[in-house]
Amino acid sequence: MSQSCVLCCGDPRHLRAAALAVGLVLAAVCPRTAYAAPITLTSTVSQNGINSTIGNGGVSFTAGTGWDFAGQDFASLASIESITITLTIFDLDTAPGNLDFNKVTLGLDGVNTGIRLNGFPDGVQSTQTVADQPRDPATQLPSTSVGTAIVSAIKTDGRLTGSLFSTDRPSNNGFQAPATFNTTLTITGQTGSGNGGNGGNGGNGGNGDHQWNLSLSNPNQSGPPGSFLVFDSVITNTGPDDLTLDVATLDFAAGADPSLYTFEFAPAFIDTLGIIPTSGYSGPLFIIQWLATVPVGTVGNGLVELGAATPGDPATRSAEFSASVVPSGASVPEPGTLILLATSGVAALARRRCKPRQGTTRQPRANC
Repeated sequence: MSQSCVLCCGDPRHLRAAALAVGLVLAAVCPRTAYAAPITLTSTVSQNGINSTIGNGGVSFTAGTGWDFAGQDFASLASIESITITLTIFDLDTAPGNLDFNKVTLGLDGVNTGIRLNGFPDGVQSTQTVADQPRDPATQLPSTSVGTAIVSAIKTDGRLTGSLFSTDRPSNNGFQAPATFNTTLTITGQTGSGNGGNGGNGGNGGNGDHQWNLSLSNPNQSGPPGSFLVFDSVITNTGPDDLTLDVATLDFAAGADPSLYTFEFAPAFIDTLGIIPTSGYSGPLFIIQWLATVPVGTVGNGLVELGAATPGDPATRSAEFSASVVPSGASVPEPGTLILLATSGVAALARRRCKPRQGTTRQPRANC
């Protein structure tokens, strides 16, 4: 059975890999519209005229109760794909070369979206439109947990307030959001997969009868230069029959040149063709390789996300992970996951299995 692997490069520090077997690709053409559909929410509100400093935490810039999505189907929003905001700010200092470039992010109802509000120059009033997906504020990786928090906030009352978060704290850098200007927020995403057996309750994602879950057995790993790190997973399927996965994406960013490491889905996972039986899947999900010249001390963070075809519920599951480079011979905290390269370049499959000492809890030992 043939398989395809697509590598896409954007920011050189962020590579996005998607590995799909033929069976997964074929499953992707099955329609989802009966269970999920695109949705767009948009609202415009006045700015509140705030004149403050970015070092004061989540500083609100929307007037009143913020953006109001009344009359729109906000209750059916299940996931967010992109957020677009247009606002006018004076003297924010986030243009390239300015003091707070890459340091100010958008807040929605107190949730830091991780979306950087760059492009507002020093000493100038500027109107900008910024579009991005929810991100982890610390790693800048796409984050489903941040998106979920925003979805929960908007479902509470159909409103969102806007604010600015900054990593430049304490800071006396002042800014203004003139009240003579409006700000517009647009959210695009998907509706819930819902409970198809409950009549008009199709918007309640996560309540269907084909539940599944994803977890990583060893999400935080370390290895020396020239090693492979194998991340094992458990995919459960509590439905009455096979679960079909139609999307598998892997995001990973490390503090080293991308040519010094690789990452890909594990052959054992690809061989499933995206079909998860009711007994589930337990085994390797993806592999990170540190090449021999990667610097010791390099640290990377990532997100793996799987998507299920209907009637899989929810539509996606994700898990965060990390990997780091340690000196050869250093203790490795995750047993059973390190595959060392032989000098010939052929991988020597060697699992580390450590026995706990008598009278101690079952914890991995540094030296076996």
